[in-house]
Amino acid sequence: MAGFAGGLGSFGSGIGGSLRCTEPLSQDFTGAVRRALERLLSRRVAAPFASGQDWHAALGCVLEIGVWPWPGKSPVSGADSGHRIHSSIGGRNVTLGVVLTKWTIGAALLGYALGAAGLLAARQQPQWSRLARLAWTVGCLAYLGHVCSAFQFYHGWSHGAAFEETARQTRETVGWEVGQGLFVSYFFTLAWLADVTWWWLAGAESYTRRTRAITAALHAFFFFIVFNATVVFESGAARWFGLALCGGLTALWWCTSKSRA
Repeated sequence: MAGFAGGLGSFGSGIGGSLRCTEPLSQDFTGAVRRALERLLSRRVAAPFASGQDWHAALGCVLEIGVWPWPGKSPVSGADSGHRIHSSIGGRNVTLGVVLTKWTIGAALLGYALGAAGLLAARQQPQWSRLARLAWTVGCLAYLGHVCSAFQFYHGWSHGAAFEETARQTRETVGWEVGQGLFVSYFFTLAWLADVTWWWLAGAESYTRRTRAITAALHAFFFFIVFNATVVFESGAARWFGLALCGGLTALWWCTSKSRA
């Protein structure tokens, strides 16, 4: 899948090797923190900035601290990763990295769909609000897990690798080799996390009474991203799923809007 601005896949295209935990978890975590800090302070972080080849390497190192602290990872990106995905699936030897990345984005889409549908239903029946907040939160957490999985197993915590993969998938889909859609994916991630935080900290009443323009802009943006991710940048069953999801939400929005009018 291509990154959420240009599909889901800038966060989820490629493959990572399977994980093996050969040491106690506490040792793995300590080692992961130490290695990440060493990279932050070493020239291996400064050099990409100087060359311009991977100018977000530091961000990857920061995000890696405490995330998937198991040794032996070997992230792969680009054409080779695609080949390995297909051969791995064809041989029914799907790695844990593939499973985590694909299933977390599926859970995120389900959470988005149930959360958005619950919000629309709550316009007529307020009791749906609690279910909507729960689904919205679970979807956001699943999406954060998807982002971490994709950077761990597909991009090696490299912004440059994710940027190149986004550009490649955009070229294959629309003919333009641009990777800036990755920044929209970053913004989407922050926007969803901020919205969930607002909902829990401010309370349901404050959340539902906020400026209508903010809610409309946020959900229009989310819908645009999900539509592109599941329909424009996907094919086969994933595209039909995206069409059903977006079509169902559109119909529900129309029905609830008509009833309120």
